[in-house]
Amino acid sequence: MLRRSLAFSLERAGFRVWTAASAEEGLAIAARERSDLVLLDLGLPGMNGLEALWCFHNVLGLPVVFLARMIVEAHGGRVDVESRRGEGACFTVALPLGDAHPPRAARG
Repeated sequence: MLRRSLAFSLERAGFRVWTAASAEEGLAIAARERSDLVLLDLGLPGMNGLEALWCFHNVLGLPVVFLARMIVEAHGGRVDVESRRGEGACFTVALPLGDAHPPRAARG
C-alpha cells in the first residue's frame, strides 16, 4: 500500500518511478534503469535491508533513503505523502509522543 501511494504521488509530481516488491527485484530494475535515488523499506521480503542498502549504494552507486514503515507503525505512527506538480513531494513521519503506543516487544 505504501509503495503504491508513494509511486502515485511521485508520478503526479512529475517523477519517473519504478517499484519493486523485493530488494532483489529493485536491484535488477536499478541496474537496468537510470535512477537518481532509491526509497527502501526495511520490511521487504527476501534480502536483508542492510544487504540491499550495501548493494544499492556500493555496487550501483545510488543514494538510498530508508522508509521503515513497519517500524513507524509498530510505534503507533504513520507515514504520509503529499505532492504538488513542480514542487516535489513531502514525506511526513508522525510518531506519538510519550508512552502512548510502546513498541510491541515492550508490551506485556
